[in-house]
Amino acid sequence: MAEPMLVVLWERPFYLQYVAYRDYGDYFDTAGNCLAIITGVADEGRANQILDYIHRAGVDLPYPCKALYPTIAIDSRNWRDYYRNRSLNPELLT
Repeated sequence: MAEPMLVVLWERPFYLQYVAYRDYGDYFDTAGNCLAIITGVADEGRANQILDYIHRAGVDLPYPCKALYPTIAIDSRNWRDYYRNRSLNPELLT
């Protein structure tokens, strides 16, 4: 029987950023998922799931699409101090 966490990870409507030993990137990476569609890595069903997710989650609003969704917050385990450099995440720095 699969562990509940594994089931949750595999049922995402998109490809995760990365999956590593005891860690994974739980964000929608727009470029990576779109490349999966363009190159044929994602079959038609998966491509439709990805595109539906983009629309349903509002990743495409405002245009152009957000690079990463949801935005990495300062208190997130994925936050890196270098995000402050050159205003890489301006909506969080105001």
